[in-house]
Amino acid sequence: DKRIIRIKSFKNRRNSAFFNLHLLQEKLDFAENLNEKTELKMKIKRLRNIISNINNQISKAPSRPTHQDIADILGIPRGSIDSGIYYLKSAFEDIEKDTA
Repeated sequence: DKRIIRIKSFKNRRNSAFFNLHLLQEKLDFAENLNEKTELKMKIKRLRNIISNINNQISKAPSRPTHQDIADILGIPRGSIDSGIYYLKSAFEDIEKDTA
């Protein structure tokens, strides 16, 4: 649950930054003063960096439960989960080899 809340928080921050970026671009289109245009361009560049950083954080946040999460829910050691997943993967690989 904490992971999902964290990802939603990142997405909300990113969406807010996108909205602010759009507003700044609109202001830039109508800006007449050179100093104002320069300042707006700097703000847009900073916002794009922020959006890029948030996207990186979103991509790094695990979207699936970890092996430890699964072990905690099932009440068994993590090694049992790791072992089971290993044997399932190898069984699927064997099936793929047989069908190819």
